[in-house]
Amino acid sequence: MLNLVGSSILYSTFYAVTATIATLFTKNYPFLTETDIGLCYLSIGGGNMISTVLSGRMLDWQYRVYKKRYENTIGDSEKLKEVRNLRDDDEFPIEKARLNLQFYFVVVYSALVIAYGWVIQSDVSLAAPLVFQFLGKSFSSHFIGLLADFMQLD
Repeated sequence: MLNLVGSSILYSTFYAVTATIATLFTKNYPFLTETDIGLCYLSIGGGNMISTVLSGRMLDWQYRVYKKRYENTIGDSEKLKEVRNLRDDDEFPIEKARLNLQFYFVVVYSALVIAYGWVIQSDVSLAAPLVFQFLGKSFSSHFIGLLADFMQLD
């Protein structure tokens, strides 16, 4: 439940930023054409691509740390042989393994969204909001790991 609430807040914030790009950029940067404004959405796409790779690697690293800790506490090779996949073991803290870094991602993402709003309001160079869009989206895809673990593929 926590995962769904957290991801819904992040995605609603993301869509609020995305939906207002055309309006805010037209007002703050009147020299941009419609095509130029459309190209401004590419920074979010680039951030999303980076986010998928970086978040995936960080979450996989965190998962391996928890897996190793768990296997060290079990110590019983029979139980390890019995459990093919740690996802099937009720005692393995899958939520903790996947959501341990979530707080840090949310704090950084929130700071980047606030900074994005500030640079839009301050009428700074066009590069600043694009950089904050890119960075903000780079920190927003970490919730998917837990959902993928809970998905049962037969």
